[in-house]
Amino acid sequence: SVVGSIPTGPTSHCNPRRRSVRRLSWWLAYRPHGSEGEGVRMDTFWGAVIAAIGLLFIRWGRTQSDFIVYRLLVARSQLLWRGRVHDFFQISGAAMMVFGLLFAALN
Repeated sequence: SVVGSIPTGPTSHCNPRRRSVRRLSWWLAYRPHGSEGEGVRMDTFWGAVIAAIGLLFIRWGRTQSDFIVYRLLVARSQLLWRGRVHDFFQISGAAMMVFGLLFAALN
């Protein structure tokens, strides 16, 4: 839309939502900290997050958790895996942990 002669559409430089997306994408790629200007690579952060989610999958699969997110995942996976769905989530969690840690360590 146009207000007067100032465009305010999604591609406008005046759109505050567009600017926040740019800031967020920069933050996800590289977040500086400390006074020396050194930074933490976000590959390490996201690798740790993936590994933590893998650990959750292993725990939920071993305890056959009643947590709503896990129940939704199990309901969807039971179509293919039937009675071995909890084993599937334990194996998937272990793979996520390994790849998350590798991603964090090697990048």
